[in-house]
Amino acid sequence: MRTSIFTSIAVYAVSLLVTLIPLPCNGKTIVSDIELKGKRSVTAVVGDTEYESDHLLVEARCENTQRRSARRGNADWSIVVTWGAQTVEVGLATDTEWADTESERQQIRLVAIIDGEETDIATIDKNVAKGRGYNSLVTEVGEGIMRLWIGEHVPEECGTIAVPYGMPDRVELHANRKINVEYFLVETLENPASRLTTEWTGRGEEELQRYLDHSTDRHEGIWRYLDRDVDAGVARPGGEYRLATVSDGEGGYVILYLSGAQVNGEKWKSGMIKGRLRPTIFVDHYDLEWMDAMMEKVSEDASGEINLSLGILTVTMPLEKATLRYSREQLQGIR
Repeated sequence: MRTSIFTSIAVYAVSLLVTLIPLPCNGKTIVSDIELKGKRSVTAVVGDTEYESDHLLVEARCENTQRRSARRGNADWSIVVTWGAQTVEVGLATDTEWADTESERQQIRLVAIIDGEETDIATIDKNVAKGRGYNSLVTEVGEGIMRLWIGEHVPEECGTIAVPYGMPDRVELHANRKINVEYFLVETLENPASRLTTEWTGRGEEELQRYLDHSTDRHEGIWRYLDRDVDAGVARPGGEYRLATVSDGEGGYVILYLSGAQVNGEKWKSGMIKGRLRPTIFVDHYDLEWMDAMMEKVSEDASGEINLSLGILTVTMPLEKATLRYSREQLQGIR
């Protein structure tokens, strides 16, 4: 789940009623072997990041120090996420069922408490430590959804719940009884759209049109989707794009997205970077860096060509078995 685009930040859990710790979003700290007493909490304020962030990953790994829960219905420990006045709490509860006078069976319930109402999300009896033993609870929050994973070793996804949109204000690790905390980790996920913004993003296509109308560089222009040759078993078309090419001042060109996204379309804004054409020793042939529909870079063996006589921009990605062609829209300054 964790990748290099996560910036990691962690919280020291100490035995105070409430410990409030602002979280700078740089560096990485992991705590271990911390005891958190019952009815105690540690709270992290989600601070400003150096980049736009729209996802939050919270992971806690804790161990009960008592074999049985005090009473059914109480989470032994939980992660609490707060947006303004609204709070969503997810936690692990240990239930004991007596099979006879000599034996017992324990199971772990994943519970959610939203606005004071408790709901069982899942009951787990595999891949979890029962009684004493560490379990990991992972929550990923973004776009109105909280995804949940739990496990003793490798957490497995076990449910989702609807939550408010936007980044939370704070997260909290709460204990209803004494627990050992191996770590409490909060990570913000960079919004890839923030890396693709340019001076043209949000300025309106009319301003870009005026610039291109007066351009004397025949490689600059606006291009409309023409056709494609795509292996549907390897790649899925992201849309029928309108694009623009603008000089990068170094012999290459920035490919700007204008419109037409069908996959992940709500994230694409006019003027964002859709790709880059970098010059080669061959005239009008370029090394290509392409951003796919999910804003992930595709560049290995990729190439681009601008055929000025035909007015065709061709994008080729052989490893994805995809070739896309775009035809030039006529502009006043381009002949």
